[in-house]
Amino acid sequence: MDRMGSDAYLFGWWQRVGIRAVAVLLLLASMFYLLSFALVYLFISPDHARVLRLWAPKLNAVVHFGLAALHLVGIVRAVRPVFSKTSAAVVPFDSKLPRLSCWSRVWAVYDKYFSRYGLYGLLGPLYEVKTMAKQTVQIPAQLYQAYHISWLLTDSTASLLYTIVLAANCVVIPSIMAHRSRFVRRWGAAFLDMIFNFLLSCGLPIGFVLRAFAAYYVAGDIDIVTDHAWLNQTVLLGRFIMVSSPLDLVIKIVPFVTCFLSLSSMAQAVHVKLTYTTRWFLPHPVLVVLGVTAQSPGKCPPGCLLQTYPWLATNCTCIMLRINCLRPEQPPAAALDAYLTTHVQHVFDLEIDQCDLPNALSATTMRELTNLYSLTLQRTNTVGWDIAPEDLPPSLVTVFLCHVHLPRVPAALATVGSLQYIFLRNVSLYADASLPPSFAKLSMLDLTNASQRSVPSCMLQPLMTNINLHCNNITELPAGFAALSRVTYFNMVNNSISSVPATVANALESHQVMHLEGNPIDALPETIDFAVLATGRLVVRDTPLCARLHRTADAVALPALERQLWAMRAEVCRPECNVGCHESLIGNSDCNIECFTPACDWDGSDCAAFDF
Repeated sequence: MDRMGSDAYLFGWWQRVGIRAVAVLLLLASMFYLLSFALVYLFISPDHARVLRLWAPKLNAVVHFGLAALHLVGIVRAVRPVFSKTSAAVVPFDSKLPRLSCWSRVWAVYDKYFSRYGLYGLLGPLYEVKTMAKQTVQIPAQLYQAYHISWLLTDSTASLLYTIVLAANCVVIPSIMAHRSRFVRRWGAAFLDMIFNFLLSCGLPIGFVLRAFAAYYVAGDIDIVTDHAWLNQTVLLGRFIMVSSPLDLVIKIVPFVTCFLSLSSMAQAVHVKLTYTTRWFLPHPVLVVLGVTAQSPGKCPPGCLLQTYPWLATNCTCIMLRINCLRPEQPPAAALDAYLTTHVQHVFDLEIDQCDLPNALSATTMRELTNLYSLTLQRTNTVGWDIAPEDLPPSLVTVFLCHVHLPRVPAALATVGSLQYIFLRNVSLYADASLPPSFAKLSMLDLTNASQRSVPSCMLQPLMTNINLHCNNITELPAGFAALSRVTYFNMVNNSISSVPATVANALESHQVMHLEGNPIDALPETIDFAVLATGRLVVRDTPLCARLHRTADAVALPALERQLWAMRAEVCRPECNVGCHESLIGNSDCNIECFTPACDWDGSDCAAFDF
């Protein structure tokens, strides 16, 4: 006897419970995914939105909240019969019922041929036509997504997995609908359609983004963004997930809507009773799928660290490339411009080391690198970059100029354009240390060993999220630092700062860190909150203050704040392997000279690409 009544159901009790549980679980996962990204769209910072090429974030937030609400309705519809202990029976279609309005006549046709159980019903004689019509709508969107993945994901397994699931969706559903059994045609296709739709709409993307989302947005790991390889992979993944245009919005919405229809239909099917049957001949269309054969790409150029796997590509699509002209297998500096424009046009992150480039890269080369996101020049003997800022590609977001003897900020950076992050490390700026006014529009600015005697006014702007003034001659911390709540990282290591204003220190929030190692700080104001030091928000390691506390045998005579510091000196004053070499800098794929010492294990393997 069935637990929900004496009437016979199409599915047994355990089958109904299992189907309903799977449908509800997948609806919950889809709703979680949509809600998560609705919140990301709602609260994403302007600089991150520009980096990810995000289109209309507030509109996308509304759309994703709406889709999440739709899935919530589906969940309620699926679980409500469990509590009410009721279920609807399918009754014979009565063609003699009056149909007064145009809409009622349209619904009568739908009710007769496609569904006898509401919008999501599965019992109509032409249900197969409805399923194939849905396939016709969703498969082009899924094909677009799969092709997009092949260009953006650096994990070949992830790209292949999405393609395999899509191919299975295209082949398996039509094959099942050609089966001789009516039950298999209808219910087997419906169940697999539900699974495939979920995987392609959000199941696989959830797997792709969960680690990156958790590490950056949930765990708040600010150190992970210093790993260039991780950052490149995350930016490309974000560009796949996020909506970049009106067309992209439609393409991303379609799989979620069709997935919702599949999940809701299957969830409702478990309530169908066998009160009406008939014998129908079920014609079925045949879906012809063109198989795409994945060919192994050609050999990648030396120094290629990451690549993507576009469909039908015959050559390696390198997106993260390091070139060192001192290596015999890599091109010499004289041939570098021609090499870049003919072999690696799709490069996303380009680093050029130890090449003799007095005027950096030419305007022609820069204009042709249309996919370039990050450019790094290290030890390239560059003394100028005399091209117009308009010659930089619009895709360029980040520029690193490291260990080059520049007299002033290059002409190419006179206006920032699409640039969000500029890193000028060990550049001297010996003739003119002033900065262009447009630098105030940046989100990150690094001026290491750049002859700065005070904090530049452009760094006190509200858009700034990262401030690095390592190894300058700055003597005081400006009061304006206290108002920069968006800045997560202040690097003031190795300057000439002797005092720390309590207003600046106490303003540091839980997501902020200020590094003051290597400064002549011998005392701190008693009004500084000790929790700021104990939690690592204010770092004063490798200062005269810490050296004095390590030498002090008894804290009785010390001021109150220093007594607390003395008690925790092993943690608060723990010396680094070298002044300014934070743990996050070792193994971040970037060669940091402050970490290139025996005590710091020669910066891990980050400097292996250089010949010193």
